[in-house]
Amino acid sequence: MACKLKIDLDNNPRFKDNSEAVFDFVHSPQFIDLFGDWLSAANIGISSEEDPRVDEFGYPTIESVIDIIDSNEIKIEIQQESTLLLGTEYEEANRDKIITDLIKRVKSRIKNLRTAKKIQMYGAEELESRIQNSTSIEEARKIRIDYMRSKYVTDLEALAAQLEKFNDKVALKGYLKTVELLLKNAKQVLNIQGALDIATIYEYDQRLKFINTVDEVIELVSKERELNLYITQDNTGGTGIDYNKILSEKASIQSQFNFKARQAIANKWGSVPGKMTAVYYRKYSDAFSDSKKGGVPYTQWRKARALKDNTKSRKRYSEERGIFVAEQMERNADLIKQAEIDNFMRILKENPKDLSGFAHYMLDARNMGDDVISLAAEILDKKDYLTMRKTIEKFTQLEKLWKQYIKGKSTTDMRSLWGDMIGREENGKLTKFLVDEIKPDFWTARTKFLTPMLDAQDKYGQNSYQYIEAKKSYIEWYNDNVESRDKSSGKYNVKSQWKDPRFNFFADETNKNKIEYKMYWFFRDMITERDEMYPNRRGLKLPAIQKTLMETSFEDGLIPSIKRIYKDKFTLTADDIDYYEKGEDNSDDISKWEQVKALMYTNLNEYGQVQQKIPVYYRQDDKVPLNEQSYDLPSILLMDYWGSVNWEESSYVQAELEILKQVVGTSKVGKYHWGKKKAQKIKVKGKEELSFEMEDGMASNVYKNLTSVIEDRLYGVKNVGSGKANKLASTLMSWTTDTMLIFNYYSAIASVFQSKTIQSMRAMSGMYFDVEYGMKELINAEKKFALDMPNIFGDIGVIRPGAITNLLGERFQAEQDWNPAAKKFMAATKLSQSADKSTLHGFHQMGEHYVQHLLMYSFLNGIKVQNSKGEYINKDGKVVKDRNQAMSFDEVYEAKEKELKVRNGIDVGSLVFNTGRVIKVKNNNLVDAEFKVTRQLFELNYYINGNYTSKNNALAQRYIIGKAGFSLRRWMIPGGLEKYRGANKVFTPREDLRADDLDFSRQSEEFQFGSFTEGMRFLSTILKQGELLKAELRADRWNSLSEREKGDMRRATIYIVEMLLSGVSSSLLLAAAKAAPNDDEKKLLLYGAFFVRRIYSELSFYMNPIEIVRIFRSPAASISMLENAIELFMRFFFKEIPRIAMGQGFELYTRGKRRGSTKLGKELYDVLPVLSQLDRDVENSLKFLMGNNN
Repeated sequence: MACKLKIDLDNNPRFKDNSEAVFDFVHSPQFIDLFGDWLSAANIGISSEEDPRVDEFGYPTIESVIDIIDSNEIKIEIQQESTLLLGTEYEEANRDKIITDLIKRVKSRIKNLRTAKKIQMYGAEELESRIQNSTSIEEARKIRIDYMRSKYVTDLEALAAQLEKFNDKVALKGYLKTVELLLKNAKQVLNIQGALDIATIYEYDQRLKFINTVDEVIELVSKERELNLYITQDNTGGTGIDYNKILSEKASIQSQFNFKARQAIANKWGSVPGKMTAVYYRKYSDAFSDSKKGGVPYTQWRKARALKDNTKSRKRYSEERGIFVAEQMERNADLIKQAEIDNFMRILKENPKDLSGFAHYMLDARNMGDDVISLAAEILDKKDYLTMRKTIEKFTQLEKLWKQYIKGKSTTDMRSLWGDMIGREENGKLTKFLVDEIKPDFWTARTKFLTPMLDAQDKYGQNSYQYIEAKKSYIEWYNDNVESRDKSSGKYNVKSQWKDPRFNFFADETNKNKIEYKMYWFFRDMITERDEMYPNRRGLKLPAIQKTLMETSFEDGLIPSIKRIYKDKFTLTADDIDYYEKGEDNSDDISKWEQVKALMYTNLNEYGQVQQKIPVYYRQDDKVPLNEQSYDLPSILLMDYWGSVNWEESSYVQAELEILKQVVGTSKVGKYHWGKKKAQKIKVKGKEELSFEMEDGMASNVYKNLTSVIEDRLYGVKNVGSGKANKLASTLMSWTTDTMLIFNYYSAIASVFQSKTIQSMRAMSGMYFDVEYGMKELINAEKKFALDMPNIFGDIGVIRPGAITNLLGERFQAEQDWNPAAKKFMAATKLSQSADKSTLHGFHQMGEHYVQHLLMYSFLNGIKVQNSKGEYINKDGKVVKDRNQAMSFDEVYEAKEKELKVRNGIDVGSLVFNTGRVIKVKNNNLVDAEFKVTRQLFELNYYINGNYTSKNNALAQRYIIGKAGFSLRRWMIPGGLEKYRGANKVFTPREDLRADDLDFSRQSEEFQFGSFTEGMRFLSTILKQGELLKAELRADRWNSLSEREKGDMRRATIYIVEMLLSGVSSSLLLAAAKAAPNDDEKKLLLYGAFFVRRIYSELSFYMNPIEIVRIFRSPAASISMLENAIELFMRFFFKEIPRIAMGQGFELYTRGKRRGSTKLGKELYDVLPVLSQLDRDVENSLKFLMGNNN
């Protein structure tokens, strides 16, 4: 029913141009102050019989409205709503504007709290009971925070009602009282003894940010005398509000919470080994060898024992130093822990080292060497790892049931396979709901009445006419269609017409042993778990996921499949979670002002910033028409389950990451200029020290990069700019990759040789020094991989792997990127499962699988297992003498029914790495240890094979131009860091390096050194100190280095030797090919020369400018591919078509090996996958590498 007042205003000539504005004015606090609280009266049913100024619906009559306007000389003009919330313009504060803004902020705050977290409302008695029954301190703390949050929401709802109902003076005073109460509660929290936990700090941080607008309210109060008196005095015998005290207390409390935040982060992360642990390890190691610090240099130590200078003596010296260092570390454990805490407190207050521009844009979070950002990366890595583990566990359970379900059934038509479990419309058409006791049509009908009511509540408030009318309509529909509703469970008992007889089979427990029943209730359990993790329940509605190309082709035919290909490549679909945008608006046809209003109500937080939210995926129902909805239930429900696990794990770390970002933003950071810290020398107590120039944290590259990492990996905003533009760019880059790599066995074999060469160089370094692995571990890795080959090949084309190699690779993410959507359950044959684009990349995939799992085995072979008593054990769990006889970490596991299980009887107490690192394991719970091993394997993979994971991108890779620049060249920067990290300090003697000069890896818990950098530093130091020709001094300096430093320098030497050998060998092989007696022998030698030369080209890239140019030219980047496409277009339309029109035919090559073939064909071959590789010639490829293109 339309509002009578609204109709009267629309029909009155006086208000024909501003009836909407007048109608809004009637609902304003100013009108209510002059007229009376008609809104409350309307709610309790006061009508025209009791008050002639209102109509039969409780609204003011048009006559009374005109009387108020005229008697008070009120001028009403059409104007846009205040944009204060958006922060786009400044308006002088006035009462109406401030109250309107406050109402919006409060409502937005309530809405955000309710949608972001499951608010549990309970009283003080229930709180006490819950805390008493909690099983841990963490659970009790969470219950207390939930209670605080629920009480906070209740207070905000009361404030919102007060702001809407009362006149401006009462409303503003009520708001200030709410602020006083919040500050009082905050002070009580601050007075709690000891450090606060991060979750509590985050909760109050959000509250304090919410009341930032109090400054504007107080400014208004201070200017208006009448309002000032009303606020500062109290007529009920109490005290007024001291607004100056509010301002000072707010500033003080915010400062105290900032300190508590630093303290909480420092206490948490200072309790685990970090940078200062490595500093003290290095300090004690140096002290052992430094005579100035009471140590004994190697030569003096050797002579005192009458030992010769040989490998055995050097090894013994290193072992004694290790024992000394271990004793010192244990003796000073408390000191080191406090140093870790103090270091975090220091860098979170004044970080002396900002990121350079290069590091900011080009380096990834894990490996850029910044202590704060690497911490954030670790937090996010743990979140992603736990998400993966939980999803794989569900995946494994699902696959076992699914295999039973599909026996004797076709797996090509999902509508037939799963149709009995999907709800249907009255005409039999499938819906987007799982079948249930209640028909899907019921929920559709309910939404039609419920949505207008909720929209009116959000937009106009519970006292508005719009809300009241919408609520009446909903209640009428509800009473006509619902018998009752269980208050505790929320379950509806609907009228008979809404009950679905197709559900009877699944409701009947006598069917519980039938696979259809088991499968259905497994899906239901998945949905229940998902809804418990997500902030909002979706119930039995299927996730908005479109059919795959294969599903479309099987079910809908050719034309829809072609359309599917186009949509997948050139439009944003509901499945494109990698193109999620913050504050995105998917509507193109609404006005700008409507977009702004939508932004105000849905995408801004309560203090006017774009709302950063953890994404809820697969909910864009409007983008998935019913005919495109996927009914591959196992696949889509597993993807949706992954999304919910990701949301829950993300919500656990959100507070910590946001607080970390805020602390960095309020800190001071040392300025950088052209790669150097800006500083000046000052004298402190007569001693000259460096004073670094500092800048505000929010202006620093550290803060900007940290913000980018959080946006990317927590909030899912992986791209900067338009999602559509990024999708098109990705399509171009994918096309480029396909053209260059599909069937390109040259590149595949070269990649294997390159990776194995680098792995071998690291292993040769490990033969002499304690790095991750040595030649023994590498040879054993080859054996283990070879023995499991039959099982590895058996996993091709299956949904879940069964080979121990593949299960270990999944557990430790050997291939770097795990994808929950990589496998689909439909078309469950090996042929169908292999019928995708990845099969066309088979050469590269096989090669990458081999080298990455070989590296995994090599690394795991270097990790030995001790039991809970600290004794080394073998594969049978029996105690052995030393680590040489102990089992390696991979041998802890066995493959059972496609699951990775710890073998029976194995007691894992510690993992001991080749480097000396030790990871303790409690109660055989290996998850945390497996995560740490996985991260160190990430680091090894990074330096050996490159950064090929979507979860560790540099900032530049969030931009289209950055993606194009990194495409196919993601090994370049890791290789450069491996060799030249710390090059800006290359001539600084080792003993003069400060902790802030060293890059600490949280992945391996060691300092990271560039192998070439360390070699050049060693040489420059012995030259400066005159030690080059003094063998004993040179030996002392060498033996004072850590195993890592010595290993890095040996690897640099091997690298240079290998580079020179490959260069010479390729030339010799080429010469032999030219002298070969027949074509077969010549071709074989040419292949050898090509692959060896390719190794030389990539090894010399970091030393030879000519090779840098050549590497960038071969193969071409996406830009060159686009140029090839343009050349094809230009040739066809502007050269070949005119020739054809003139009867000349296509232009042909007249000489060379292409003589007689068309030039258009050559251009076409250059841009099409597969075809571009058919024209490859090893001799020409070798000439290109050798720099001879003639």
